Amino acid sequence: TPSGRRWFSASPVPAMASADPFVSLKREVQESLNEISGSHNWTSRQIEDALQRMQWDVDMLDESIERVTANGDKYGVSADEISRRKEFVAGVRRTMSKIRADLT
Repeated sequence: TPSGRRWFSASPVPAMASADPFVSLKREVQESLNEISGSHNWTSRQIEDALQRMQWDVDMLDESIERVTANGDKYGVSADEISRRKEFVAGVRRTMSKIRADLT
């Protein structure tokens, strides 16, 4: 990062049903944020490009939450877990906004 700060602290990914796309997407988003956070030699443009690519995964996380919410029994995901997932996505969006703000 330009300022050398870490914007995001990855948390462990809980084991969920393999058919649930959230788990693998969450891992990818965490890895992307970690990569961006450790990108001390990246240009602002490279960081912005990485954020744009990551945006697709975040949008897919939202979509997976909607699917699981509509079919909770199929995936075996509790209302509490859905709430945690929504908070994770909101936190990622806040983190991405902070990173973008630091680029300006």
